[in-house]
Amino acid sequence: MAKFTNSDLANVDLSSMTVAELKNYIRQASDRMVSARNSRYKAVAKSYEYISVITGTKRTYNKATEKYETRLVLGFSKSWMKKGELLKRARLLQGHFRIDVYTRNAKKYRRQVTSKMIEDLYQRTGIRFTEKEFNDFKAVSASIRDIIEKFGSDNVAKMFEYTKTFGGDSVYKTNLGSILRQVYEDSEGLQKRDLVEKAYKYIDWLLGTAS
Repeated sequence: MAKFTNSDLANVDLSSMTVAELKNYIRQASDRMVSARNSRYKAVAKSYEYISVITGTKRTYNKATEKYETRLVLGFSKSWMKKGELLKRARLLQGHFRIDVYTRNAKKYRRQVTSKMIEDLYQRTGIRFTEKEFNDFKAVSASIRDIIEKFGSDNVAKMFEYTKTFGGDSVYKTNLGSILRQVYEDSEGLQKRDLVEKAYKYIDWLLGTAS
């Protein structure tokens, strides 16, 4: 089976993979994410935390290090993990690697472009993020990259700002990815305007601000 680099994990075309290839991708991506659990990069650590809640974790013994490690549950033994579910799991993991904060070059590049991206986002949405808030937003965007086109990136930015403003500490910002995915999967066939409206209603319900 192919051996993936971090760049491969972030950019490989998952939709063309067979069941065996998807399982190989998930296994390698899950193994590689062990180091993200205690990452000093907040976006990476939050992404890991978000994904680990969805997949579940287990303690395993690493013979090479002679230590126990916390690893993501692969889920292959579950009967419902057919090709469609494997593809969803692989895309979930790929979103993590697309955050791309592992290399020195990526860190340097991120410094160069972050201020421009924040300004561009402000011009499009009227929302002014701090650098920390923008990194949180990128983590959310990475976790729902496969459906963000349906919602629209501007709408997602506004929802992020909305939860931040009205939710405070009661709702973790990274939960927005889970919220939007749930709304999307429960509302197949809705037009963007109706989908966005339903998302806001669900967020209002979670925040206790529904009228």
